[in-house]
Amino acid sequence: MRVVIADTSPINYLVLIDAIDVLPRLYDRIVVPSEVLAELTDPGTPEKVVEWIRQKPEWLEAGLYPPRQTLRSKDSIPAKGRPSNLLREKPTYYS
Repeated sequence: MRVVIADTSPINYLVLIDAIDVLPRLYDRIVVPSEVLAELTDPGTPEKVVEWIRQKPEWLEAGLYPPRQTLRSKDSIPAKGRPSNLLREKPTYYS
């Protein structure tokens, strides 16, 4: 099973160039952390992207990643870099 943990920029630009449907062809699971969802609905996000995320496709899994029990103490991660630091950690894959 091929899993991808998506960050904001790839989703943003794939939506803007009408190529977002490539993700489910390349990966079995596409997971978007809650922090990324928040960024995709930020007031500065292009309206096309905001509308797309509001009508989130079934193949897009949203939520906390990695699962809460595997997170390090948030005190050990600078607040500004927290989401990107979490995404750089070696992910755990589920079958």
